[in-house]
Amino acid sequence: MALSLNALSSVILMLLTKTRTTTTEGFTEREIQELDSFTNNLLTCRGIPGLALSVVRGRDVLLTKGYGVTDVYSKLTVTENSTFCIGSITKGFTATILAMLIAENKSLTWDTRIRDIMGNSFHLADEERTNQATIRDLLAHKLGIPGYFGALMSGMEVDRKELVSRLRYFTTDEPFRSKYIYNNFMYMLAGYVAEIITGKSWETLLKQRILRPLKMTSSLLVSEIETLEGFALPHMSFNNSLKCISPDILAVVSPADPAGGICSTARDMAQWLLFVVNKGLDQANNELLRFREFKELLKPQLPTNLQLGKKTLKKPIFPVSEGRFAYDMGWGSGTYRGFHNVQHPGRINGYDSLIWVFPDSDIGIFTSTNGPMNDESYNGLRALHYYISDILLKEKVWLNHTTACTFPNPWMSDHEGRRPASHKADTAARRSGNSLLETMQKLQYVSDIPLRQYAGTYGHLAFGNITVTYNTTDDLLYISQNKYFRARLYPLHGRHRFYMKLFGPLKFWTSADGWSDRIPLYFKSSGGNESNIQTLVAVHVDASAKPEFHRGLKWDSLPIPTTIMPGNPCGFVSHACHSVKDPVSALLQVLVLFSIFLIDHIGILV
Repeated sequence: MALSLNALSSVILMLLTKTRTTTTEGFTEREIQELDSFTNNLLTCRGIPGLALSVVRGRDVLLTKGYGVTDVYSKLTVTENSTFCIGSITKGFTATILAMLIAENKSLTWDTRIRDIMGNSFHLADEERTNQATIRDLLAHKLGIPGYFGALMSGMEVDRKELVSRLRYFTTDEPFRSKYIYNNFMYMLAGYVAEIITGKSWETLLKQRILRPLKMTSSLLVSEIETLEGFALPHMSFNNSLKCISPDILAVVSPADPAGGICSTARDMAQWLLFVVNKGLDQANNELLRFREFKELLKPQLPTNLQLGKKTLKKPIFPVSEGRFAYDMGWGSGTYRGFHNVQHPGRINGYDSLIWVFPDSDIGIFTSTNGPMNDESYNGLRALHYYISDILLKEKVWLNHTTACTFPNPWMSDHEGRRPASHKADTAARRSGNSLLETMQKLQYVSDIPLRQYAGTYGHLAFGNITVTYNTTDDLLYISQNKYFRARLYPLHGRHRFYMKLFGPLKFWTSADGWSDRIPLYFKSSGGNESNIQTLVAVHVDASAKPEFHRGLKWDSLPIPTTIMPGNPCGFVSHACHSVKDPVSALLQVLVLFSIFLIDHIGILV
C-alpha cells in the first residue's frame, strides 16, 4: 500500500529526531583510485571540462578534490580551491537563514504570514495569496505562480525592493497550495523578508550567519565577482566543441541572489555538508541552528512529479530505485536504494551542481561542473553520486565506465523500445522544447503584414520592456529585453508567428548542444484590424504562462507601492509600525493607499 505524503513525513521526522551522534568510515586507497578513474573517464566521455567534489561522513571530510581543467584554453587544473557557481543549491542557505530567525524570534513561525511581516505594502496576484502566503509557502514553492525563468535570465536591471513590489503582476498558474511549481522569484522574496525582519541585507545575513561561522572563506556571490582568478570558467558545447561563455552573465540572477547567487569551492562546500550532516552544528559542535527548526527544513511539504529517467529511477526498468518524492524547504526529500536522502540540483549559466545528504547515514556529497550545462553534465553528476553513494552505503556498484557514459541508457532506450538518445543535438530536451514551435509551423496562413508594423516597444509591469526594431539591411526584426536578451526574429507560416535565434551573451539558448535551436514568439492584433499589432506573447519568459507584453506600456508607467525598507526600526512589523502621528504624513499615506486601491480594483494607471 502506498504511503501518503503525511505518513512519509512522519516516518522521516522520526528518523530525523535521532541524536546528533555520528559515525566515521571513509574510503580505502583502492576505492579512491577507482573513484578517480571513474570520474576522469566520466569527464572525458561526457565532454565535461572540470569538476569539484566534496564528500563528508560524520564529522570528517573524506574528500575534497578537483578534476579536469578550469578552462579549455589555459588548461589549468581544477583543485579543491577552484570556484564554481552552485545555482539553486543556494536555496538551502536562504531557507537556513529564515530558520535561524524563526528560532530566535518568538513572534515568528514557519506559518507567519508575509503580510504580517511586510504590512499592506505586500501584494501578490490575488487576495488569497496576498493575505495567506507564509514563510513556509515561499520556501516550499506552494504559491502556484509560474517560474518566469526567462525574465530572470534576461538580466533584469532592477533592485530587489522594486521587484518585490511588482510581484503583484506575476499571474498565477494553479490554485494556491495545490501544486509544486518551482519559482526563483519566491526565494528572492524569502530573502527580502529576512531583510525586513533584521534590517540587514540578505548578503550580510549570509556572511554573518553561515559563511563566516562555517569558515567558508572562499565563497562569494555572483554580484560580488570582481576577478575571475581561481574560477573554473563556465563552458557550453557548440557543435560538440567546448567553448567558454561570458562570465558576465552570471550576474543575471541578481536581484534574485537568494535563489541562486552563491559561488563556492569543494573545500568550502565540505563545511556546508558537515553543517547539514550534523544537523545544525558547526565544526566545534556549537549549535548554529536549533534542531527543531533544522528538522523542519527537511520535512516534506508538497509532492513532486518527476519524469522517469530524467530525475527518477524505478525497478524493474533500472537496476535500482531513486527519486525525489517531495519538496521540503530548500531541499527535496527522496530515496536511493531504500535510503532516505535530501538533495538539490543547481544550474546557472555554464555550471551544473548537485548536493546529496543521507541524514540517517551521516553522508554528504557535493559535485559541480563548469560545463557543458546540458544532459551530459547533469546525468554525469547523477552517475557520480550513485557511484559514491554505493561505496559509502556498502551497496553493490551498478554503474561501470561504460554505462556511466550512456546513463540513463541503455535502460531507458530498452524501456522505450528505441535507439539510445545521442545526448547532443537530438536530446529529449531539445525535442520537447520545440513542440510548441512545431505546432506553429503546421499553420498554413502566410502573413502579408509588413514587418515594420511589428516594430515598437511592448511592456509588462513585472518583466520590463521588449523593444522590437526592423532592420532594413537584412529585412529582419530584432528584439531586445533588459540587459542581455537579444534575438533575431524569423517568420513562420501563420500570421504574426515567428521564431527567435539569440545572439550576444545568451546565444547558447538557441545554439548550444542540448538546448532548443529556436524559441517561438508571436504577436496579436486588436480591433479586428490585422495590421493593428498591439500585443507580443513572450513564450521565452515562461512557456506555460505565455505572458503578454502590450504596445506602449512602459515599465516605469506605474507608481510603485511603498514597501518597508530594510532597517525599519520596527523590525518585525507590528501595528505600531503603521501608526502615523504627523498629519501631513497621514494624508500622504491615505493618498498612497487610495492609489493602490484604484490600481488593484479599477485598473487605473496613473
